[in-house]
Amino acid sequence: MALKRRLRLLSCGAGPQQLGGIKRALEMGVHVAALDDDDDAPGLAIADERVMSYPEGGDYHVVSFATDYHAGTKSKPTQKAALKRAGLLTPDDCPTSGRWVCKPESGSGSNDVSIVGDRSPRPGYVVEPYVDGTEYAVETFSTNGIHIPQLVLAKHKTQFGVSRWLVSEHRSAVASLVAETACRAVHAMGHRNGPSHTEIILGVGNRPYVVETHPRGGGFFLWESLVRLSTGFDNVGWTIKAAMGFPPWPSDVVPFTRRRNDVGIYFVQPGEPMPDSAAMAYRKHFVECQFMEFPWYDSARSGDTPTDYDRIGCVIASKPAARSNGSSIESLFRRSFG
Repeated sequence: MALKRRLRLLSCGAGPQQLGGIKRALEMGVHVAALDDDDDAPGLAIADERVMSYPEGGDYHVVSFATDYHAGTKSKPTQKAALKRAGLLTPDDCPTSGRWVCKPESGSGSNDVSIVGDRSPRPGYVVEPYVDGTEYAVETFSTNGIHIPQLVLAKHKTQFGVSRWLVSEHRSAVASLVAETACRAVHAMGHRNGPSHTEIILGVGNRPYVVETHPRGGGFFLWESLVRLSTGFDNVGWTIKAAMGFPPWPSDVVPFTRRRNDVGIYFVQPGEPMPDSAAMAYRKHFVECQFMEFPWYDSARSGDTPTDYDRIGCVIASKPAARSNGSSIESLFRRSFG
């Protein structure tokens, strides 16, 4: 049943990443206001109204489909302090190897992140020890302060540190540790309803270091496709309802341990063709092939500096859940793309 039109939703952003969520809210009968500084943002053309500043009053229910506007969570020093109070490890707790990660003090995502050789202060940036280990992305959904891990993804990166592909991880010991750490991180930030995206690196001795956590789904709206394919859970619909005060029952949220499919996403690098006939030998597992806007790295500039947005492709794969750890998706990508 459609929600009543008197309910007013504020979408923080109206770009391509938020477009799907805005459309879904309108289909649900919700009055949508969009906040975006870009006059050409596509969501502005379909939203009921546009607002130019973040409202202080309670006239709107706020939802962030791709970027977070929640006070305190975008500041990395503030976030680290909250994580430390909860007894969680951050990269600052990792012994230094002589390499450091330099990234903006505020914001989310991987833009403007570089590896540096010293920890000298840089205005507007935080510099933290480089953690050597396997990185994981965890998608969780919270309902009234109960956090359910929906997807644990292991990252395979290029030599420049950019994600090459992500595959669902289900090995009990690893996945459980990473998922539990992510839920503790989300709880430490005070998030109660809706999706969250947490990045964790397992260092030496499988010590989990929380890189960052944000009250939103994973970037570029891919979290919706991956969670839906893996568990059947309608993340976008429930994100809208939760923002408007109608969160699901915890039993309605499907955890990764009850997945239907193993899933993964492969990013096609600039200059690399989309899947050819050889790759399509496995096409029954490629459920989505699409082009998307994605900030990439210019290999000619050492891989440390993000370029402008390049148009590249991504491939989402799905296979029926296996009793193994889901490595069949990784094998699929290796056979298909090399």
